[in-house]
Amino acid sequence: TTPPVVYNANGIVLNNAILNIVGPVVLVVSGNVIVAGSGQIQLSNQFSSLQIFLDGNMNISGQGIANLNPVPMAKRFSILSTNNTNTHTIKFSPPPTVPFYGVIYLPFQVIQVQSDAVIYGSIVGGSVLFTGNPTIHYDVALRSPDLTPGDAAFANLNAPMVVSGVVASSCAP
Repeated sequence: TTPPVVYNANGIVLNNAILNIVGPVVLVVSGNVIVAGSGQIQLSNQFSSLQIFLDGNMNISGQGIANLNPVPMAKRFSILSTNNTNTHTIKFSPPPTVPFYGVIYLPFQVIQVQSDAVIYGSIVGGSVLFTGNPTIHYDVALRSPDLTPGDAAFANLNAPMVVSGVVASSCAP
């Protein structure tokens, strides 16, 4: 199992570019994540996984997020935030021709799903507003991460650390 590579970014803007993920990656983004035009995030092989820790706005449209693994799994991609204020704009409108396999976990944000997206995974928000007609398939494999090579970025979350009686998940490699 390869440990995940952790990157810090002020923001990610993919207007007409492709972000190709080839292994386990964790992105800590202090600004906005925008995918538009012909832009796309791709998980390109069976070892690809991506966690995005977001502290900004999100607008996923364009060509969305593509999991090109022959057996795509929702637990290999997640967008997470522990920001407990509802101050960000969260829009999710990928094309219905590119199924989304992943988890959106923004428990304090209003999430707007604005397309006829095909979603394999889960969406957790303070509220979720559907203005399109998405098809959602909940993936029961999300109940428990495993330690297969493609899940290396998530293996850290299996054993929470205890700090002064508070349980927190570690994202350090």
